[in-house]
Order: sequence, then C-alpha cells, then structure tokens
Amino acid sequence: MQQEQERAYFARELHDDIGQQLIALRAQIDSLQNPQLKQIQEGLLQVIESTRNLSRIMHPTILFDLGLERALAWLNRQLLQPTGVRLQSRYDVTIKLPNAVSLLLFRVAQESFVNILKHSQANQVDTKIIETSQGIALKIKDDGIGFDAKAVARGIGLQSLKDRALACGATLNIKSKPQSGCEISLLLPYQQLSELADL
Repeated sequence: MQQEQERAYFARELHDDIGQQLIALRAQIDSLQNPQLKQIQEGLLQVIESTRNLSRIMHPTILFDLGLERALAWLNRQLLQPTGVRLQSRYDVTIKLPNAVSLLLFRVAQESFVNILKHSQANQVDTKIIETSQGIALKIKDDGIGFDAKAVARGIGLQSLKDRALACGATLNIKSKPQSGCEISLLLPYQQLSELADL
C-alpha cells in the first residue's frame, strides 16, 4: 500500500504541477498568435496529453470513479489498441470488490499488458475476471511467442506480479512455453475480500 501512496503522490504532482505549467505555457504560446509556433503548439499538446495519461496510469482514479471493468477498458485503449493487439474481455463479477482488490486486479492486468507488448509479439489477448467457487479469478492469456516459464520466472516484472498477489493473500500462476503463448492466473479467496476491505 505504501507503493500505491507514493504513486498517488507522484501522479498528483504530474497533474497539478507539471501539467499546470504545461497548460500555462500553452496559453502563452497561443496568445502570441504566430503561425510559425503551430508545430510547437501541437507538440506541447502531445506532451500535455502524455503527462495526463502517465498520471492516470500511476494512480488510476478512473478505477475508483467508474469501476474495474471500465478501468480495464481504458487500459486497453491506452496500451493494447494503439499497437493493434486485440483484447477479448469478460467481466462477470456481481459482488462489490473492495478498492484494494480492484487495484490488485488492475495492476496485475497493467503489468501483464506491458509485458505482452514488450515480449510476446501477440495479436490477441483474452482477459476474464469471474467469480468461482474458491474466489475471484483473473486470467490473462495471449497468443504470443511464449517463453520458458522456468527460465524467466524470476524476472522483475513477473516477480513483481507474484509479490503483489502474495501481499493480498492471492495466488498467481504463470504458464507458458515457447511458441504457445502465456497464461497468467490469479485467484483471490473470498475470505481475503473482507480483510482487504479495511485497507
């Protein structure tokens, strides 16, 4: 949770400080009404939008405002869609998830999507979050090139996923082999929901 508080702090700084400075700079350039500054204005708009997106990814207020399902759709638009990777998504959870659980599932999906883009060469990703008899389950499967799970299971990104899951009382499994894609499965037992509701 300390890490999330730090992310929230830096996200606010990006939005409130750097973001506001960029907007003020844009207003100054706009006031000059110089056609030669058009390219600078367009570049500045891109920097402002990138700063906003980074702030949202670091501390996804959309997650708490609109819920996990919509936050994952937004994450897809930010990460997968621009690269042409298709997302098939299923969200079938009827109970209200505590914020800490939603954040766990969001961060696992986020890290998984980033890893898919960096390493997998996938064309499609299937994601589902469902209620099972044992608990809340998240599965993310891609059709990429896969890898030897035993050889790279200690990488920083994958270890970060496991550590995050373990801290919340969930189990996380990674199945992959070369040329067979990758599947990440997380199971959070129902009894953990009430414990995480207090965080």
